[in-house]
Amino acid sequence: MIIFSAIAALISLAVLSVGPASAEPTPGGTTLTATVDITPHWTTTYHWTIDKSVVPATWNLFTGDQGTSMYTITVTKDQGVEEAWMDGQVCVTNGGAVATENLAITADLKNGLPPPDDVVASISVNTSGNPVLDPGETDCYPYLVNVPLPPHAGGEYKITANVTITNHSGHLGTPFGPSPSATTVFPASPTLINASINVDDTNGGSWLFSDSGSVSYNRTFACDGDEGKHDNTATIRETGQSDGASVTVNCYALQVTKDAQTSLKRTYDWTIDKSADQEKVILSIGQQFLVNYSVTVNVGGYTDSDWAVSGDIAVHNPAPIDATINAVSDLVSGVGPADVDCGVTFPYTLLAGGTLNCTYSADLPDAASRTNTAAATLQNYSYDKDGNGTPGGTTDFTGSAAVSFSNPTIAEVDECIDVSDSLQGVLGTVCIGDAPKTFTYSRWIGPYEACGDYTVDNTASFTANDTGTTGNNGASVAVNVPCPGGCTLTPGYWKTHSKYGPAPYDDAWALLLPDGEDTEFYLSGQSYYEVLWTNPRGGNAYYILAHQFIAARLNLLNGASSTPAVDAALAWAETFFNTYTPSSTLSKPLRNTALNYAFVLDTYNNGYTGPGHCSDNNPEHTSLLLYFDHFIALPFVKR
Repeated sequence: MIIFSAIAALISLAVLSVGPASAEPTPGGTTLTATVDITPHWTTTYHWTIDKSVVPATWNLFTGDQGTSMYTITVTKDQGVEEAWMDGQVCVTNGGAVATENLAITADLKNGLPPPDDVVASISVNTSGNPVLDPGETDCYPYLVNVPLPPHAGGEYKITANVTITNHSGHLGTPFGPSPSATTVFPASPTLINASINVDDTNGGSWLFSDSGSVSYNRTFACDGDEGKHDNTATIRETGQSDGASVTVNCYALQVTKDAQTSLKRTYDWTIDKSADQEKVILSIGQQFLVNYSVTVNVGGYTDSDWAVSGDIAVHNPAPIDATINAVSDLVSGVGPADVDCGVTFPYTLLAGGTLNCTYSADLPDAASRTNTAAATLQNYSYDKDGNGTPGGTTDFTGSAAVSFSNPTIAEVDECIDVSDSLQGVLGTVCIGDAPKTFTYSRWIGPYEACGDYTVDNTASFTANDTGTTGNNGASVAVNVPCPGGCTLTPGYWKTHSKYGPAPYDDAWALLLPDGEDTEFYLSGQSYYEVLWTNPRGGNAYYILAHQFIAARLNLLNGASSTPAVDAALAWAETFFNTYTPSSTLSKPLRNTALNYAFVLDTYNNGYTGPGHCSDNNPEHTSLLLYFDHFIALPFVKR
């Protein structure tokens, strides 16, 4: 550092500027002034190469083994490359009133003062960055001149910049301009670059090299912790050059597999449950009701006997190297060691890719779930870089099998049943893999031609496939067909139980003369069926009353008893329908009266008055009570 500082100080003292050189302007031209500076450079740069290698680059090991690889880093240094040059800049100022024309600069380097020697190098300075200087403008143009080798160590050098234009005052049309000069003292010796280097290694080491050489170090790899590829790079800190070496560690494990063959007799017990979504229904004469049934069968348990376990053990060596096996053993949890026979003497060398086959057997006290584990004991080794192994420790490789009495070797008894139903017939076969299994179906109850109490009995049963064991369970639905007086149904029921469906036909429609549901409804221009399906949009009092009127008439035709209030409402409604049509404009009092009578019939159809409501699958079972409570005063209706 002291030498370089002294050289820098000497160079600073030696950099001189000569000029500025100038000339007086003449009409039609301009004038220039210029300066030049100079800085010397002398270097010797050394180039290096780096190589990294490792032996061995691949390890094939068993779990528990170790292998040591040796890494080597080699660097090579060349003789060095010497370079000498001068650089600096030429600064030019246009002192006139017009722009320059054809600006050109050449630089001549001489190797001593005084007296100056011959020119040792000459270059053209690039002015393309600003080829024209405007009046009063100054710009600087960099240059670099290579010094012929060997340079004049410690000697003086002079640079002369020849600046010309073709419109210089007094020299129009001829290249002319100033020629400033500068001198410097060249360094006494070159600056050394990369004479020595530092090498950093990703494994953590660092080394200093001043000449060609190499260094080696070891690294140990263990299985399974170091399994995989290990990339490693050595880098020259000063140049960024690097080289890498990789070690691939392949870890292998002995593959121990086994089976557990059990034998027993297992007898299954089954349960059956039958249910219906209705326990009791009320029907009118001729009415049908859809009842949903379900039958569920399930395994209630089983009984086992006669337990034992035996099987095979296989020890496979998947590695490309031989394995030394010290022993093979087998253990049943909760019971103890099983008898093992491999047919070889231990320690045993299991060749690469080979398999050692053994058998085992054990008696068991019961059918409890257990684990049967076989173990192969491997001798581990620690290997040096040449592959020489030293014994060190052992590793057990295991394979397990569940001791279970639900595998295919079990003799199963009554594992399937056939299920049937007294109403539906054969439902199907169910096996233990399907359980629990639920069968569902629907059956229409009715119609009944006479009033009274009825019971619909239904029994589901099963028969086991091996022993013939049977089981059953039943469900009953109590049916009441009221007499006298019957029961009532809503408009929603009647409009879906006509001959047009979709529900089963109720023959009460046939009693509506002359054409049943196709009978013309008074002055409406529609049939009874069409009126019943017409939505009373906007609160149409005609259709509101008509829906309840039609349902009430059909209920009476179906055998339901009436009340004085219902009779009065029907009589008033019949007069109303013989007078008005659905589009008639009704006075407010008349509309309210129609809606009041619709309410009377609605309470009757919904079973709030009269004989009571029949059981009904129809979802449109909505009363007009809420509508009337909010919008109409009912002075003569009692609820």
